[in-house]
Amino acid sequence: MATTLKDRLLDSSSSFVSNTTRSPVVNAFVGGQNGPTLNIGRYVNNAAYISRPLIARVVTFPRWVDYMPDPKVFRTAIKTFFEVQTKIDGLQKGLQAEFNEQEIGAAGHRQFDLTKVTMTMSDITHTMQDKYGLPYQNLFNIWLRYGMMDPESMVPLITVLNNTVTDLLPDMYCATVLYFETDPRGMTVQKAWLVTNMAPRNAGQDEGRRDLTAPGQPLELAIPFTGLQDTSVGVMEFAQAELDKMNRDGLNTLTRKAYVDAIDANVTATAGGYFERATEAASEQI
Repeated sequence: MATTLKDRLLDSSSSFVSNTTRSPVVNAFVGGQNGPTLNIGRYVNNAAYISRPLIARVVTFPRWVDYMPDPKVFRTAIKTFFEVQTKIDGLQKGLQAEFNEQEIGAAGHRQFDLTKVTMTMSDITHTMQDKYGLPYQNLFNIWLRYGMMDPESMVPLITVLNNTVTDLLPDMYCATVLYFETDPRGMTVQKAWLVTNMAPRNAGQDEGRRDLTAPGQPLELAIPFTGLQDTSVGVMEFAQAELDKMNRDGLNTLTRKAYVDAIDANVTATAGGYFERATEAASEQI
């Protein structure tokens, strides 16, 4: 018998689904492929979860950028770093249970009583190869020195640039970022983290060397961040609202325009090419 639509997915209004995700959930509670025989007719209900790349959305900038002479360029640098330039790793929210353990009887049996449930906290790292001129390492050097603390004077250098700085509370040097993973259609959110109190732990390796037998090397920036996370259903709703704002029209890469639409004038003015040879051949006809 064909698998019906009702059989394919769990009811999205059920508390089982609504308390965990905003994405379609396969009805894995029918079928099963580890019984006495295969259940080929229910292969659809055996569809596996495959992870999707996270999307990062900057929610707030650290306040130190407001005191810089040109805040816009720093905001742009921070946003591009988090959202479109880096690989992202270290998001966690798994639960673990701890138990009190006591031996009972003479045979070595043990009884377990719950004592605590904890969540694994994220340890987020953004990784990239820095670009020509080291724009992103320069960003983090400035973030640490101006927004957090100069290593020699031991004060944030924004207080030297601007005497209206009123405090150095954590939002002065911390960003807030929303991370979420969509379903395979890219339309609904199935995992989400709202991470605040995010400050860079370092500005990446900054070193030099001389070895004439070795090639030059790129700079691999791996910037670890502090973070205080929320992974509630409310965060998932926030992520879904942000995802809904995204214009999806440009996702069809098949129908996009070419990134150039004309031959360079110097190329057109230069003889000897395919088109010029065709013109010459036309002039040689009887």
